[in-house]
Amino acid sequence: MIASPSPIPIMPAEPAGPMPPPVSSIKQRLKIFVPLVLILALMIIIYFIWNASTTPTSPSPISGSTPQNFGNNPASKASNTSATPSSDNGNIQVYIVGAVKKPGVYTLPAGARVYALLQAAGGPLPKANLVALNLASKLTDGEEVYVTLIGEQPPTYLGGVPGSGGGTPNSNSTGQQVNINTATANELRQNLHVSSTTAQKIVNYRLQHGPYSSIDQLLQVVSKTIYNRIRDQVTI
Repeated sequence: MIASPSPIPIMPAEPAGPMPPPVSSIKQRLKIFVPLVLILALMIIIYFIWNASTTPTSPSPISGSTPQNFGNNPASKASNTSATPSSDNGNIQVYIVGAVKKPGVYTLPAGARVYALLQAAGGPLPKANLVALNLASKLTDGEEVYVTLIGEQPPTYLGGVPGSGGGTPNSNSTGQQVNINTATANELRQNLHVSSTTAQKIVNYRLQHGPYSSIDQLLQVVSKTIYNRIRDQVTI
């Protein structure tokens, strides 16, 4: 008996590759993805623009320009220990006292006026009597300016004139010559109408070098401007 052939096994068909997504799905994804990319790019651009605009840059100097000072610090305060007359270098030393914020001795350019000294001293006090001051008056080396309060009488050594200083009077109040070998600093200041600093310099020179033998020796202590003003008021 002849055996029948065995049946040929039927192999299952291999699964086909993944089906490509439909075109409509790709478009839908692009609609979501593209705006996100654009927003991210815009944010990066905005960040760099903002960062560049907020970075501090040092200002470049302008050629030929000179800083201007309009009164905040028009003069430097002078040292009371200096023995060299300030007029030698074109400056003057002036003493301001009274109703000002920062009384003291100040160095100003030669030919400076009272208003510049007032600014150097920080300005007047609220109740200062500025009406009594001639703000346009020129100052001299060694002058003393007294700023009174409203209703106040100036010291007697200033001759009763508010705002007057060492460069105003031409003679002492008593009409007598002052002995520079015996007068105290206070007497020199009151009778010669010089600043406290100048009076102390005259006394210090006498203490260090002995009595004055000549009035011309004052030129070793004070400026020529002060010397020319007081030489007829002193004696030895």
